[in-house]
Amino acid sequence: MCLKTHIRFFVMSFLLLAVSVMNSHGQSPIIIDLRVDNDMTFFTDRYYSSGVKLTVHSTHFKKSPLNKLLLPHNEESKVYYGLSMVHNLYTPLKIFYTRVPVLDHPYLSYLLLGSSKHSYNSKKRLKLFSEFQLGLMGPITGGEHIQTTIHENVDFADPAKGWDSQIQNDVCIQYTAEIEKGLINLSWFEANAFMGARLGVPHTEARVGTYMRWGIFDDYFQGKAVDGNSDFQVWVFCSGQYYVVNYNAALQGGTYNTDNVHVLYTINKNLMHLKFGGALVYKSIQVEIAQEVRSPEFPTGLWNRWAQLYISCRF
Repeated sequence: MCLKTHIRFFVMSFLLLAVSVMNSHGQSPIIIDLRVDNDMTFFTDRYYSSGVKLTVHSTHFKKSPLNKLLLPHNEESKVYYGLSMVHNLYTPLKIFYTRVPVLDHPYLSYLLLGSSKHSYNSKKRLKLFSEFQLGLMGPITGGEHIQTTIHENVDFADPAKGWDSQIQNDVCIQYTAEIEKGLINLSWFEANAFMGARLGVPHTEARVGTYMRWGIFDDYFQGKAVDGNSDFQVWVFCSGQYYVVNYNAALQGGTYNTDNVHVLYTINKNLMHLKFGGALVYKSIQVEIAQEVRSPEFPTGLWNRWAQLYISCRF
């Protein structure tokens, strides 16, 4: 069985597992989160070009042995165990070149499968998040096929001609841990501070930041919005983050396979990241739209921006 067939098998297994959990959840709620990032809304196609993350939360995943690797919680916390799948895609600034300029962003896509855990403690106004992910990067993950197919069916999209120089196949393993603390809690306004880190491949970095929102909503630390007490919630939000980056495989390539045509050897270690948008929750459905902006990730790079659509449903 070839490697591509293995990947299709794992993706289909993930989807079948999600469907199986939905059909057998009984009295336990199932929450499905879908996050889609794309810069097409700004008629650009550069750097972080698109990303999709699908997460299924269920108490069925509580018995997973991988949870032993995740952050602990106390008895007062509301906990969500999840299984996730991520596919991200990166391109250079000038996608119409068959050969990527020496100082431009490499082509890359990666696919990760992960086990995650969110815990919310309303008394301590504390949220913990951790996730362990395994996956692959490189041509085997289908980035070229996905982007080519999309661009062939979108009139204003230019063809991407440089995928022959994409970063080669490699293994990904990554651990993420984050802590978020409530600072201000009013009926119409909340402000939190957070810090976290990702260790491994494709990203090794740390970050600190703040999150603020204004509107009509349940307490942030009571749990996920679609699992709250109110039938209707609406808010606008903004978030600012500061990153310290040690390693970025999307620019520097993998750690095992170094047979790459094009990578960057110098990256920016300090980054600013801004996010703002709005959310609407009606009973068991949440829709959130946001814009994200990030400072240049390498010395000759530009500021980058993309739109994000987030949908969460409770069954």
